[in-house]
Amino acid sequence: MKNDVIAVRRHQRLARAEPDSRYRHLGEAETLLRQANSRIKSAMLRISPYREPELQSIDVQRLVTTFLSALAVRLPASIALRTDLDSASAMIEADADLLRLALDNVAKNAAEAMGERGSLAFEWIYDLASSLVVIEIRDTGPGIPQNVLADLRDNRPTASARATGSGLGLHTVQHIVQMHGGKMDIRTGSSGTAVTITLIAQRNEPADCVSPAARKDRRTAGDDVRDPLAMGR
Repeated sequence: MKNDVIAVRRHQRLARAEPDSRYRHLGEAETLLRQANSRIKSAMLRISPYREPELQSIDVQRLVTTFLSALAVRLPASIALRTDLDSASAMIEADADLLRLALDNVAKNAAEAMGERGSLAFEWIYDLASSLVVIEIRDTGPGIPQNVLADLRDNRPTASARATGSGLGLHTVQHIVQMHGGKMDIRTGSSGTAVTITLIAQRNEPADCVSPAARKDRRTAGDDVRDPLAMGR
């Protein structure tokens, strides 16, 4: 976009400086503006949670680890990020951009609810027996008000969340998850909130998957080096 703006301004200056070529430069500027407008619309459609999902086979582990890498950079240093990740490879049919948007909404809402200090836990498991992928994000915030939860249960936009800063964006998450044939569950209280997203895995299970009984042995856990308690804050 910045390059487009620079080019349009250049043609505007040339139109003023070269009267004989004014219409040519103005035409070039108009063409650039139409192209920029088209690119903006395409970009907005890609990130809009209400567009039709572009489904393809997605590796959940790769999606999650990429998301967490970006999240770790954005989180305030006073919020600890803890992970408990399944080491199995599970594939789902999904729109990766929309799922990242959903996860980002949950994490952003949690961080805003916790304020300056807290802990954000991220876990995902692949239940081979039921062919379900379960992603859970837990925070240590003050919890989500009951009126916001009622809005979510009734599938209404959580406008009431704006007054408290808690629960905002979860309607978007719920919509994206439902578009993928999944479901979102919320457990909340005064000591924190857990948002669980359940998605259906593709049936062609990879060879490295094991039974749920052995799941504990194959998971990897990690503590954030920015843990405020570990740093003596």
